[in-house]
Order: sequence, then structure tokens, then C-alpha cells
Amino acid sequence: MFESALGITSEHRRYLHDQILNALPRAPVRSTRITPFGAAYDVVISIDGLNGATLPVVTTWIVETDAPPRLTSTWVDIP
Repeated sequence: MFESALGITSEHRRYLHDQILNALPRAPVRSTRITPFGAAYDVVISIDGLNGATLPVVTTWIVETDAPPRLTSTWVDIP
């Protein structure tokens, strides 16, 4: 999905990583929920693709007690 929507392949994982971490402090939280693993947060980040497109990408984070947030999932949020 990342390749067809944004032109981002596994070879560009550092590019995607940097875009997510740079935007994360200003990105809106779309939802929160409590899971058996900790609190889960869906955070929507606008990603600039390598093909010129800019699309929202949902990142899901788990926050466990006494541990840093952990990225568990990402997907392009195509309407």
C-alpha cells in the first residue's frame, strides 16, 4: 500500500521513519483504547510520498507501564 499510494518501499524505511518521528509531536491522536498490552493510541500523520502525493498515515502506538511508546502498526488511511 505504501508503494502504490506514496511511492515508499522497504528501501525507503529510514525516510518513512524520519517523517513519522518528526511529525509525531504535532500529530493529532485519533483514538485511544486500553488493551491487555497497555494503552493504545492511533495517531494520524501526514506523510509526503516520494511520488509527490501527501496522504494521512495512521500509526498505532502501545504505551506500557515503565516503557517507552512502541510503534505496533502503520497504514495509509485512504478515504
